[in-house]
Amino acid sequence: AIIDTGSQASIIHHRIWNQISGISMDLSQKLVLHDANNGQSTLVGIAEDVPIILGSVPTTAALWLGEHCPFDLLLGRPWQQDNYVTIEERLDGTYLVI
Repeated sequence: AIIDTGSQASIIHHRIWNQISGISMDLSQKLVLHDANNGQSTLVGIAEDVPIILGSVPTTAALWLGEHCPFDLLLGRPWQQDNYVTIEERLDGTYLVI
């Protein structure tokens, strides 16, 4: 997963979503997203409270469905806030603190 502190949405590629079963996606919801390069795309559905395990730490996310994204999973600012995730820069590296 990519963790993007500047993204206002968490997004899953439709190819990855198709491999997940048992979680419903509300396809009536749409979100127009503007990216850092001034591009625009439409996300075509949302699934709420999707479980995501990081190592041994359980988190959840509201995931928007992307059809043409250049990544499998992007965890944005809402995921960070909802799960109290912070990023710490230390002398020996960068750490996610959950």
